Amino acid sequence: MEAIIGLADPDDEKNVQNIRKAARRQIPKPLADRTEFYHLRGGIDYEKLGFKHRMMMKVLYEQVKKQPVEEQDADTRAMVETYGQKVCFVDTESLEIIVKKLKD
Repeated sequence: MEAIIGLADPDDEKNVQNIRKAARRQIPKPLADRTEFYHLRGGIDYEKLGFKHRMMMKVLYEQVKKQPVEEQDADTRAMVETYGQKVCFVDTESLEIIVKKLKD
């Protein structure tokens, strides 16, 4: 079982495909083939980021805010709107499926 937590919306199929593709590049194929993936949405607190990660987020923010709004996806718009803030997208109800699986 592999829980992947990030800012990307796990209800967006494009995000799920990208997340799984990235995970499969990092997990050996025999293990990935028998791994169940669960996608959970987390949060970010820019004040708690280290210098390197703050700079990475700043560069990303500067790039995406130049995109026309109609070309931005929901995650990009959310990042632009919440940049520099403390944001939490955690949905504890999404843990129920994992807890149930662990009990089985």
